[in-house]
Amino acid sequence: MSTKILGYVVAETKTGNIGTAIYIQKEHDDYRKNNAKKCEGFSCREEYLSGDWSDKLKVGQSVTLVYDVGYQGKAVVRDIVPTDTKQ
Repeated sequence: MSTKILGYVVAETKTGNIGTAIYIQKEHDDYRKNNAKKCEGFSCREEYLSGDWSDKLKVGQSVTLVYDVGYQGKAVVRDIVPTDTKQ
């Protein structure tokens, strides 16, 4: 599923590990759609990636996130594939 990158932050932890937090556009969940007086536009979700991904990211770009099985079977983002070439 394609999504839009709203922003990202590349940071280093106290232990020296570098990671990238990306903020992506997502649809409002069904609870909000069904229970809000008004529900327009989109919501936002944060995903974490190990390492510096800033060379692959452009704010406003449409991408597909590729997930893989990570620690304790939890889904982790393995790759980011651009779905548009226009900027």
